[in-house]
Amino acid sequence: MIWISVKEKLPEMGVRVFGVVDGQIGVFARGDAGDDTWLWGNCYGCIDGDALMDDEYDVTHWMPLPEPPDEKEGK
Repeated sequence: MIWISVKEKLPEMGVRVFGVVDGQIGVFARGDAGDDTWLWGNCYGCIDGDALMDDEYDVTHWMPLPEPPDEKEGK
């Protein structure tokens, strides 16, 4: 996968993605308050329960998250 600039394309609202802020990678989703508002989850998959909404996150690039492992495939 490649990084996508937010100037080129934005992810769908509410879809979790990897995002880059100040050279650091985190898990983000766009909030419904506008294009510049992002939700930040402090761990993989925590966007729904433990998240902060802030328009001060300057996400510059994003990429889709990989699919989680299939629990049926083993341990």
